[in-house]
Amino acid sequence: MALASIAAIGAIPFDVHAALAATGQQEERIGRCIKSAAGGSRWLERTLWGLRDQEGGQIGTVSKNRDGSEDLGPMQINSWWLTPIARAIQRDRDQVRTWLINDACFNVQAARWIFVEGLRTSKNYWVAVGVYHSPKAHRQQSYAALVAEKLSHRFGTRIFSQK
Repeated sequence: MALASIAAIGAIPFDVHAALAATGQQEERIGRCIKSAAGGSRWLERTLWGLRDQEGGQIGTVSKNRDGSEDLGPMQINSWWLTPIARAIQRDRDQVRTWLINDACFNVQAARWIFVEGLRTSKNYWVAVGVYHSPKAHRQQSYAALVAEKLSHRFGTRIFSQK
């Protein structure tokens, strides 16, 4: 039986409009979290949007990686970060994992922390963007290029011009 036939008889109770509205509401929520995490810093807010656009996770998302790790929540934070985040906030790893998956603002704040820590240690914006993705230099460079594309797409190419 064709998918359209099954949907027509009601075997698939799926409302496309409701799903789209829920996605839009989730994106608005994530956007508010990004704005809050940036604390009024325009460049940081834009950076978080670049990471968000590249990662594209949603609240509740757990993505399995080939290496056995997982990417968690809206900013798809790798499970490798569970221990460092748990130590930093003095919480249990399982609790941190649950928050990363289900709490958009906690997830975005953790993304901010990862990026800012990378920036603090490397003193290089693009290295910090890459560190967000991977500890391996060759993966950092390709990831940073992808984020640069996302930033350019969202904010225009002038985002990289100096004033």
